[in-house]
Amino acid sequence: MIHLFHGQSIDASRKELQLLRDKFSNGEVVFYDGKTVTPTDFIQATQSTTLFGSDRLVVIENLFSRKITKKSQDFDTWITLIKQVPKDANIVFWEEKEQSKTVVSVFPKDTDIALFRPDRLIFTFVESLRPSNTEIILDNFAGAVKKDTPELIFAMLVRQFRYLILVKELKKEVKDLSPWQLSKFMRQVEYFTISQLISLYRKLLEIDVKIKTGETPFSLTQELRLFLLEL
Repeated sequence: MIHLFHGQSIDASRKELQLLRDKFSNGEVVFYDGKTVTPTDFIQATQSTTLFGSDRLVVIENLFSRKITKKSQDFDTWITLIKQVPKDANIVFWEEKEQSKTVVSVFPKDTDIALFRPDRLIFTFVESLRPSNTEIILDNFAGAVKKDTPELIFAMLVRQFRYLILVKELKKEVKDLSPWQLSKFMRQVEYFTISQLISLYRKLLEIDVKIKTGETPFSLTQELRLFLLEL
């Protein structure tokens, strides 16, 4: 069976993947990085049998999020390969981003498709970010922490400030935002100067380094709260 797990709620999709992996504890689990996997790798993994005839689970991570797009030369090749997967093969396409309807539609109708989206509270939180809005920001942050992991919240913060910087600099020329998304960013960015945005973005990167290197006595949640207090 083919599975497609996609969406930005990575912890939830990872848990689902682990549950599936547990079912193959007596078999074989093969992982491929979507950036480097080749069609030959895919064919050999999905159409050949294991050495002792045990079950095999093939996991390909971020094939569409990092390598294959509709405009790439490999797109049609991979779509053909997916449609030719043997019925008895077990394969998971795990994607860290939500895939477009175009990508989702190319999978066979019997594919197990699961979309993992962050809770709506996290979007309310990042959209409330602006100077002199501390009480509301902290309240929204507290709600978001109850629903999603601090790692996801941190990733969404980085994403929000990256887009705010792009919109501040490029205005309507940010091509990977839909019109309604761009409209929201255009309103929010008016509360910041470009120097403020760059400074805040750098502080987030510093938090990332401190957490990864153990240079802070605080947890990620505590570091983010301190960051928000300084907005």
